[in-house]
Amino acid sequence: MRWTEKALMRPHQCVMIPHLGDDHPDGYIASGNIMTFLDGEPHVSVVAVREMARLIGLPTAEVHEGVCAEVARLTAELEQERAARAEAEQAVAAVHVLKAAGFKAEKKPGRPPAGAKREAA
Repeated sequence: MRWTEKALMRPHQCVMIPHLGDDHPDGYIASGNIMTFLDGEPHVSVVAVREMARLIGLPTAEVHEGVCAEVARLTAELEQERAARAEAEQAVAAVHVLKAAGFKAEKKPGRPPAGAKREAA
């Protein structure tokens, strides 16, 4: 099988979708076989469809599953980050409310610098 720009053999159209003529911009996949349809209906195996998908660069089912799992993992991580951000925004909003009400901290949190104790004594 190979990709071709035009339908190279008669009837110069897509076997599966006959209204696509030989000038379709996406091109064609030449199977290398002459197709005869004894019962009037074309049959294409799933294996052939997978090979055709590979030829035009579509991902395999395994790659698709891996990408879906990665998307699910990243979505869960994003939700955790959004929850953490919402919590932080609530804390910032609380500080703004306190500042707007005129509240001030009496002393700075944490240990005073070593030099500050000596000067106070």
